[in-house]
Amino acid sequence: MRGWKLDGILIRVGCWRAYEPSEDMPVNHGVVSSVPGFAVCVVLAAAAGCAPGPAGDGGGAGGVCERSVEGAATPAARRLHSHNDYERRRPLEEAIEAGVGSIEADVFLVDGRLLVAHDLDKTRPGRTLAGMYLDPLERRVRELGWVHPETPGFSLVLMVDIKADGVRVYEALKEELRPRAWMLSSWREGEGVTRGAVTVVLSGDRPVRDVAAERERWVFLDGRPGDLELPEGERPGPGLMPIISGPWRSMFTWLGMGEMPSRERERLRVYVSRARAMGYQVRFWGVPNMESVWGELWDAGVDWINMDAPGRAAAYLGARGAGGDGAEVRPSADGGR
Repeated sequence: MRGWKLDGILIRVGCWRAYEPSEDMPVNHGVVSSVPGFAVCVVLAAAAGCAPGPAGDGGGAGGVCERSVEGAATPAARRLHSHNDYERRRPLEEAIEAGVGSIEADVFLVDGRLLVAHDLDKTRPGRTLAGMYLDPLERRVRELGWVHPETPGFSLVLMVDIKADGVRVYEALKEELRPRAWMLSSWREGEGVTRGAVTVVLSGDRPVRDVAAERERWVFLDGRPGDLELPEGERPGPGLMPIISGPWRSMFTWLGMGEMPSRERERLRVYVSRARAMGYQVRFWGVPNMESVWGELWDAGVDWINMDAPGRAAAYLGARGAGGDGAEVRPSADGGR
């Protein structure tokens, strides 16, 4: 049987393994992993869904959460990250139907509006972050309580990839998030973290200093492999920067054809184990969109599996017998400062 532990509470979902999450995370903890004693919180989106604990306690889980999800929306799908989700035929909808736990949207600030596109010349007035993601997520949470009501307590990660002008985009984003703060994971000085139905994680041109200086915030940060090398006193804590994301092709040569070289497989597992031992969750971008790669990432305990085919990836992991929850981002009480 497989299972998970969230702050010492055993979560049971079909088959069992046990994990003990770090308390310094803003994202869902509860990933399947070969690393003993760890369950990772990622970028509030896919994780073992338990309600947040009292403010100031590190966002700990407060009870046992059991769930069963049928079809494509399996617990395994909670660890999937929908890369460039806005390029799907039905943005957001396809990811939610597949049970994905993390969704990515690239944004530019154009004439005071946050527009969703990979390139500036591809922006369109009608494709706004609010219209494509924030508004429909708000409607869903008001109606169902959670983005994935079959796993109540699970916080969906909305990764906002800022393509340029990080500080200005952040200021505009705060105005969009403020009226929706009721559904968002947040951190407040002196009170700690409150987990919400949606966790916003900033990637790309991240205004790290501006976010870290806030006394109250509704966002967290996506880190980089170099952050792991900083001295402990200088390294942003996982409560501020819960996820470490890196470029796959700068770290590995295997692109999914044939068997993964044993040396690279070992390097991957050591890297994941080290990051998680430090309290961070792991994601790679530029990952080949292939089942062989998804399988290796799953087996290595990578918290967020980057992919461009939500339905196919969810079906593959489900058929492969990879049951279990995703990685929920959960901020620490001190915000990781």
